[in-house]
Amino acid sequence: MLHARCFKGIMDKKRRRLKGKQTVPADDHDDLQVLNVTLCAMFLMRAYSYGLHPKELKSMLSMGVPIALFNILWVLQNKSASDDHSLDFIEFFSGCGQIRDALLRRGLICTGFDITDDTTFENFISAAGLLCAIELMRLLRRYGGSHWATVCSSWVWICRSTTKRSVAFPLGIEPRCRAVEAGNIMVSNMAVLLLWALAKKVSWVVEQPGTSLMFEHPRLKQVKDAMRSSTDPRFQWTTETICMGAHGANSSKPTMLVASSPWIRGLVVPLTEADKIRVGENDEEIVTRDDAGGITGGKDLKATQEYPRGYGEAVAKEWMDFNEAPIEVSDSDTDNESEIMYPEATHDLWLDSSLSGVCKLLGVPAHVLLR
Repeated sequence: MLHARCFKGIMDKKRRRLKGKQTVPADDHDDLQVLNVTLCAMFLMRAYSYGLHPKELKSMLSMGVPIALFNILWVLQNKSASDDHSLDFIEFFSGCGQIRDALLRRGLICTGFDITDDTTFENFISAAGLLCAIELMRLLRRYGGSHWATVCSSWVWICRSTTKRSVAFPLGIEPRCRAVEAGNIMVSNMAVLLLWALAKKVSWVVEQPGTSLMFEHPRLKQVKDAMRSSTDPRFQWTTETICMGAHGANSSKPTMLVASSPWIRGLVVPLTEADKIRVGENDEEIVTRDDAGGITGGKDLKATQEYPRGYGEAVAKEWMDFNEAPIEVSDSDTDNESEIMYPEATHDLWLDSSLSGVCKLLGVPAHVLLR
């Protein structure tokens, strides 16, 4: 099968021959149509070899999804050849699984993903763990959803003196400690899956404490930039700050939500008087200050990492309401497949992620597309 560059070269020659001519001979016009259809057919076949819809492939290429992920998808598709896309929602870094359970109670097909459930296959920064996350993403249906409570410990203000992270240096300063390196890789892994999710119209939410610097990570900025061209009002970079205390948490816990869709605005609710009393009694136990002014975690700091049931219920309700709203089909979703022109794959190998490790595990290259 000829590569797209071959067809591009042929097309360039055709254009040079036609330059300056006021009319196009019938035979040349027919040739151009044949080349366009052939080029489209090539990409249709390539998309299906990855288990992707052609428009999904086009979007992934446009947003800079790396070659490594396509090769991984090729292996998974050709080993299983499954067209099952029955999964409705994935709660990544699910912990006690409040969001997963809230959706299961509503009859949806959902799953969690957390290292506490399996230290090998749900370790998001390992090759085996990322491969399992990719396989779950393959099962996730179009217009499905995902929620990410990506590990925040190296990104929050309370650890800045150790991690050396700042707005100017969000990835930390050399020599980086192991926690910082792991955090950087984790976010890069998440970012590539967020781009893929956007391509398949999956809405996602990333939750972080209010002081987290995670969204300064270059890969998340790349995701934000990729969304700038979106003309779909259902999929727009959206940021909100909520108070977990308003959803039943025992502390106020200001929380930042960044999402691909504006439905998260429904999660912004005020504290009731009862909430204020409850969180006021508990906030003082979250952090403590020593005589020298240093800040350390209090005895209840660990407990704040778990979502209250109210938050899981609120996410389930808002996401389901979002999906039940009528979907307006844009012109870009209905255009003729024979008119689709596909971009080239990016030269960025995403070496800051675990994708090359997954490729090594599968015995495929990470730098050149499989044929």
